[in-house]
Amino acid sequence: MTKISLSVIIVSYKQADIVLDCISSIYQYNDIGEQLEIILVDNSPTHNVYHAVVEEFATVHAIKNNNTGFGAGNNLGAAKATGEYILFLNPDTILVESIFKFAINKFEINSNLSMFGLKLVSKKLKRNASFYLMDGGGIFRNILIKLCNICDVYIDGFMYISGANLFIKRNDFIQCGQFDKNIFMYYEEPDLTMRLHELGKSTNYYNDKKIIHLEGGTSSDSELALRRRLDSALYFYRKIHKNPTKLFVRELRLDKLKYAIYKITGSNKITQTSININILSEYIAANK
Repeated sequence: MTKISLSVIIVSYKQADIVLDCISSIYQYNDIGEQLEIILVDNSPTHNVYHAVVEEFATVHAIKNNNTGFGAGNNLGAAKATGEYILFLNPDTILVESIFKFAINKFEINSNLSMFGLKLVSKKLKRNASFYLMDGGGIFRNILIKLCNICDVYIDGFMYISGANLFIKRNDFIQCGQFDKNIFMYYEEPDLTMRLHELGKSTNYYNDKKIIHLEGGTSSDSELALRRRLDSALYFYRKIHKNPTKLFVRELRLDKLKYAIYKITGSNKITQTSININILSEYIAANK
C-alpha cells in the first residue's frame, strides 16, 4: 500500500456544488498521486452534501458530523488523517495549479517550519487576503495588512495565515493541542499560530503558488457571522489576557467611516453597515 504523504481536510456546510468543485480541482491538480488522501467532514444539517460527494468521488473519506464548529470538524478530520502533512482547505476554494509537491518540499527543506499558506486570489485571479495581523481591526491596521498582502510581506509573529488554506505538519498540529474546540468559528488561525510559536515553531507565506478563494462562498447570514466572530474574539483575547474592547472600538470606528462613505455614494451596503455598528456598540457596552 502506498504511504500517504499529505491529507487534505475539508469541513463543509451546505452548498454541495461548491464542495464538489473544490474536490474536483484537487483531483485535477494532484501531483503526488496515491500519496494524497482527501477527507471530508460534513457539518451540514442534512445529508445532501455527504451523499453528493460519496456518489461523485468514491475515494474521498467522507464523514457525516454534527455541526460543532469549524475547528472541531477539522480536528475530527485530522484524527482520521494518515499523512505526515495536512492541508486544511476551505470548501469555497478551487485549485488552479499543482501545489502538493511544492508544499511537501517546503516542509522537507525547513525542519522548523510548522505551518504556511499560499497566495489566495479571486475567481478573476485578483488578489484576496492571504494573511492578517495578529492584533487587527481598525482603519490603520486595515490599510497596513492590505498593503502587506499587495506587497507579499508576511512577518511571522505579527501575522497569521488565512484559514482558507493551512498546510501544517500533523505531529506539530497534535503536539500544540489542535484547534481549540471552544472556538466555533473565526480566530482559530491566530489561536493555533500562537500555540505553535510557544513550541518554538515558525509559520510562513509563499506567493509562488495560488489558490482561488471565493471568500464567503459558504456563509449567508452576515449578522450571525459577525456575532460569531465577535464571540470568538472575546474568547481569544481573554484567553491571551488582552482587552477585546479595544478591537471592537477600532472596528466600530472603521464601520462608522464606511457608513459615512456609503451614505455619500448611495451604496446598498449602508444597511448592513448600520447593523454592524449597532452590534459592535452592543458588544462594547457589554464588555467595558
